[in-house]
Amino acid sequence: IYKNSVVVSDSIRTTQSVASNFIFQQSTQSIFQVNGTDTVDIRVNTSAGTLTVSDRSLLLIRFGS
Repeated sequence: IYKNSVVVSDSIRTTQSVASNFIFQQSTQSIFQVNGTDTVDIRVNTSAGTLTVSDRSLLLIRFGS
């Protein structure tokens, strides 16, 4: 998860595949504060080869007033 193009450190997840056709489900969660001008986005990186992302979702929940 990135906030204003900076990674939210506790949201980083790493998965190592054992085969080229490995299929897995990955999820992450984090609690952080944003305001009306902050951007929040999800990014997926690979250290080698290619990766196909087929489904993704982002759920934001507002706490407080």
